[in-house]
Amino acid sequence: MSCSRKSVGCLGIVEKMKYIIEIFYKENVFDAFGNETKKGVEEMGIYDVKKVNVSDLYAFDGNIEIKEIKEIAENILLDRVSQKYSINTETTKEKNLYLVEVWYKKGVTDMVAETTKKAISDYGLKKDINISTGKKYYIYCSLKQTEIEKICVRLLANPLIHEYKIKRGN
Repeated sequence: MSCSRKSVGCLGIVEKMKYIIEIFYKENVFDAFGNETKKGVEEMGIYDVKKVNVSDLYAFDGNIEIKEIKEIAENILLDRVSQKYSINTETTKEKNLYLVEVWYKKGVTDMVAETTKKAISDYGLKKDINISTGKKYYIYCSLKQTEIEKICVRLLANPLIHEYKIKRGN
């Protein structure tokens, strides 16, 4: 017996899929949150950061298909005038770039996720999914990992409620 759909197993059991939607500003749009984050880093006495861009992350885990994820991104999460989106993409081949993802820890109330889930239901998609939200920081700099750690703990994440991971560009 062969299966034609990724989301349905050969025995008819629905497999849960995980998707991450990243919402970010178009290139010609000013990233005010990124600019404020850069100023916050400078207030810490760190001046080697050239630029910071910030995007919103939405993680979906459950019985949902890619076409529904695209529909959610385009019709619920996205401001088509100023933003673009990607799904499940890793984008770091640049030198002098750190990517920092900040997510709520399990057990911490994520109000943006709850609001998103309600908006999806109001839109008409009745799905059994878990949603969590986070931020992704693109930090363009030539800093050492220890300095990025310091920025994470003092500015980007509250260690009591957030977890974060750092990735470095090539």
